[in-house]
Amino acid sequence: MLAGQRMCGWMAGLILVCTLILPACREDPDAKKSPPTAASAERSESEDSNDSAPDASAAEAAETPTIAPADAEDDAAAPTYLPATESLTGWVKHEPIRVAASANAADLLGGERAQRLRYFHFDRVARCGYACYASGELLTVDLQAIEAASADDAYGIMSVMLLGGVVESIGGEARVMTSDAGATYACWQGKVALRLVCRGDFASARDGIDRLLMQITANIHREDLPPLMEAMPIESGIPAKRRLVRHLGSLPPDALNCAKETELETITALLGLDRETLMCVASYKIPEAVQNNVVWLVQYPSAEAAAAAHDRYSRKLAGDEGGVWRTTNLMPPHGRFLIGTWTMAEESMQYVMPRIEQLLPVTPAD
Repeated sequence: MLAGQRMCGWMAGLILVCTLILPACREDPDAKKSPPTAASAERSESEDSNDSAPDASAAEAAETPTIAPADAEDDAAAPTYLPATESLTGWVKHEPIRVAASANAADLLGGERAQRLRYFHFDRVARCGYACYASGELLTVDLQAIEAASADDAYGIMSVMLLGGVVESIGGEARVMTSDAGATYACWQGKVALRLVCRGDFASARDGIDRLLMQITANIHREDLPPLMEAMPIESGIPAKRRLVRHLGSLPPDALNCAKETELETITALLGLDRETLMCVASYKIPEAVQNNVVWLVQYPSAEAAAAAHDRYSRKLAGDEGGVWRTTNLMPPHGRFLIGTWTMAEESMQYVMPRIEQLLPVTPAD
C-alpha cells in the first residue's frame, strides 16, 4: 500500500511539470525576442543594400565603352604576325591592317618618313591600330611594320625611327621614348622593323604594351645582329647612340650637331654612300667633354671602293676649309672598311677608332 501511495505521488508531480512546461513550448518564438536596436537595424539595412548593389568592378566595366573590332576589314595580304582581336587579351584591333608596296610607302608612313627610308631595301609596309582601356582611360597604339630585304636594312630602319630613347630587350632590340602624350617604340626583329605610337596613360598600361609587342615579335623569325654593329664598342660603359644607314640622308633631323646639313651632303658624296654601302654612325657621350664623340664605320662592296673613298675624302681634308673638315680624322682603309670621326678632339679622349679596327668583321670578300 505504501508503494502505491509513492507511485501516485510521483505521477501527480509529473503531470504538474508537464502542465507548466508545454504551454511555454507552444508560444510564438518572436514574442520573446528583444526589440531591435538602432545598431541592429543599421546592420540589416547595410546587408540588404550589399545584396542588391552590383559589384564595383562590374559597374566600372558596364560604364566602359565598347571598342568595335575591325578585323573583318583587314587587307587580304595582311602579315600574319599582327594579331587578330580574338588572340589578344584586353586589346582590340580597332583599325584594320592596310598594306602598301615600298613604292607607295608614303601612303602609310607619311611623305617625310618615306623619303628618309628610301635608301634602305624594303618590300612593303603594313599599318593598323590597337586599343584598350587602362584605368578607365582609352589607350591607342598606331602600329607600322616595315618588311625589309635583309636584317641589316630592318635594323637600320629601326635605328633611325627615333632620335633618342632607352634600349629595351624586346624582340631583337627595342628603343622607347616617352612623353606627356604617351610613348613611341621602335623595335627590330629579324627582317622587320616596327614603330608603335602610344597615346594615352602610358604609365598605367606599360606592361600591356610590352606584352603586345612581345606577342608580335614572337611570331617573327629572329636574325643575328648585323656584323657592322658588333664592331662598334659598347663595353666602355659610356652610353652611345648607334645608327645603321646606307645614306646619311636617312638620319633623323638634328641627329648630329657636329656637322651642318650641307656638309653632310658633301660627306655623302665623298664617301660614295649609296644603296650598296652600309654605314654605322655612333655618338658616344663623354662626361667631361663639350660635345659627344661621333665616330663612323663604312662597309663597301669592295676594297677598291673603300680606297677610292679614302682618297677623295683625304684630298678634301687637305684643303683645310674649317668647319667639320677641320675636326675630321680618317684611318687608312682596312680592306672593305673605312673608319673615321667628325670630332677629333673628343676622339682623342676615348680612342674608339682603334677598338673599331680590332672588332671589324671578317668577310669572304676581304
